[in-house]
Amino acid sequence: MLYRYELHCHTKGVSRCGKVLPEEGAELYYKEGYQGVVVTDHMNSDTFPDKWADAPWEDKMERFLSGYRRFRDAAAGRMDVLFGMEIRFPQNSNDYLVYGFDEAFLFAHPDIMQMDVKSFSALARENGLLFYQAHPFRDGITVVNPAYLDGMETYNGHPRHEARNDIAKAWAEKYGLLQIGGSDFHEPDAYGTAGILTDRRITNNEELLAVLRSQPQIYRGECRKG
Repeated sequence: MLYRYELHCHTKGVSRCGKVLPEEGAELYYKEGYQGVVVTDHMNSDTFPDKWADAPWEDKMERFLSGYRRFRDAAAGRMDVLFGMEIRFPQNSNDYLVYGFDEAFLFAHPDIMQMDVKSFSALARENGLLFYQAHPFRDGITVVNPAYLDGMETYNGHPRHEARNDIAKAWAEKYGLLQIGGSDFHEPDAYGTAGILTDRRITNNEELLAVLRSQPQIYRGECRKG
């Protein structure tokens, strides 16, 4: 039996571009037959607008975690729900997916949004995390040294952007990077377009990292909107 997992999912209320509430997203993915979802809300300046810009880091992280927590609670044990993040650094418009950290990691590192890809890569490796570039060949993205990455999202299922997944796959293969797929879920008609397939359940970060390091099969779903 193969289990289907989403690795790139945003929620309304945390990700500024998210259009679907966590409770609604949980129902969509459950009905779509996914065994689990990794909630990867945006971690960048847009996540903390207006009054949040000068809020204490602890308050910002409570806000950031709220999407994951609500998604998990709405799933109510019917799916495995974990959390990651899609982080962006000040130097450019690149986005990176991070897996394997816990809440304590976030609270302990209030400087992560001011880092760059090199310094964050070192921090991730010190803490045993996996660090992937999201949609690495979308318009406006800067090519980075692959030595800083563990992997790439080589199948991005967002139907409103040209991800050039074929180029991402070729690049990842050239440099021996791990590969994942994700829906990049924002809109109510664009869930479940990608993910991974594995014969192992993923119920915690240790299991998630083990599956990702095993290079699971990438799931390519139906794009509901072109």
